[in-house]
Amino acid sequence: MSRLEFKTTSEQARVLCFLAKYPTWHTFVELDQIRLLETDDVLCVPSLVKRGWVDHRVSAGCVRITPVGQVIADEAATNG
Repeated sequence: MSRLEFKTTSEQARVLCFLAKYPTWHTFVELDQIRLLETDDVLCVPSLVKRGWVDHRVSAGCVRITPVGQVIADEAATNG
């Protein structure tokens, strides 16, 4: 049986790794100010939501990592 591999961009990997390290709700404004992330990394968040790797609370404008996103973040951290 082959293993599924998920390709992430460097921006997606940085955001996922941050959210995995701090698994709570984060606003878009907060993410945009995190020094561990690069300028405009937050722009990839909609693609993470679409893939189901991040949950999104529209009313609060915040996101958090999902269990699937945690697996992807672990894989991204392992593979650099």
